[in-house]
Amino acid sequence: MSDPDTGGEMISFEDLQTYCEGKCFKLSPHAEKIYEAIKRRNGCCPCRVEEVMCPCPDHLDELLENDKCTCNLFVSSYYDPYPKFSRRYPDLFDIGGYFISFGFDKGWESIVDKAMSKLDKLDHPVKIIQVKEKFGGLRIYTDTFTDAANNIITDAEEEASQTCERCGSTKNVSAKGHWIKTYCDLCHKKMGR
Repeated sequence: MSDPDTGGEMISFEDLQTYCEGKCFKLSPHAEKIYEAIKRRNGCCPCRVEEVMCPCPDHLDELLENDKCTCNLFVSSYYDPYPKFSRRYPDLFDIGGYFISFGFDKGWESIVDKAMSKLDKLDHPVKIIQVKEKFGGLRIYTDTFTDAANNIITDAEEEASQTCERCGSTKNVSAKGHWIKTYCDLCHKKMGR
């Protein structure tokens, strides 16, 4: 399958797998769950307000710009944000082979990095389990709860709520859309929200 055009019909999961063959992108580790959302929307991309069949026309541009498409169905073949943070903060991620999940756009990377740096310096260390966007907000989950860690995480989540997840801008930022995202006005417009 060289062209994702489905002629208005819902693409099958097998065709999505075939579509990725020989390309510089692949289905994300969460593709099966995302495909369930696509099925619930009768084949429409879950990251768009308007009804656009999946894969949406912007997925290739998004992959080039962000190493993943907005709904995380596709990721670049080399996309893996985890090593970036695990190399900088190895003590935060040493949790005995447990899979650590990341799911946020580049605009929040500096916020997450700053939070990791602070968490890494705590007297009572925590281990990172998951860092993701959920309902337009940043979420950082750890294996234990401490007041100090909670304060750092709360500060990061508050900063992210005022920062475009896509580009990092802090001007005219709002959380909206069918698939709620915290974007600046320009990125909301670019993404058809």
